[in-house]
Amino acid sequence: MKRDHIKIVFPTNDLATVNAKFDNSTYLAVYDVSVDTSEFIHAAQFDPETSADEQLQERCNISDGSSLLFTFGQLGGLAAFHMVNNKIFAIKIGAPESIEALIAKTQDMMSGNPPLWLKRALNKDQADQESKEVSL
Repeated sequence: MKRDHIKIVFPTNDLATVNAKFDNSTYLAVYDVSVDTSEFIHAAQFDPETSADEQLQERCNISDGSSLLFTFGQLGGLAAFHMVNNKIFAIKIGAPESIEALIAKTQDMMSGNPPLWLKRALNKDQADQESKEVSL
């Protein structure tokens, strides 16, 4: 069975644009994206008074179960380690871009012959779902 949707995390300071690094964004917006639709799942806001280590742990917990992460700038070492360990494909963008545009680009890639990294992300979601179904 082919999985046709993925969970994507977007670090943002305004809930509309990917304009921050994963490690220090004001929000993480999470969407479920398919070829034809996108659904906003939730946004987590981070308190600047919280320690960087606590924030990173919370950010990593929120990203668990995701397949893709778009980020403006490099990931820090611990964040990158978390992404690799959890098979989350991180995509660094060079300039701020709207979440809507990034979703549209992802949907466009999903509708044709997706690049290998996107195929792997789609398969990751399928494998995760199958393992949850088996463990019930």
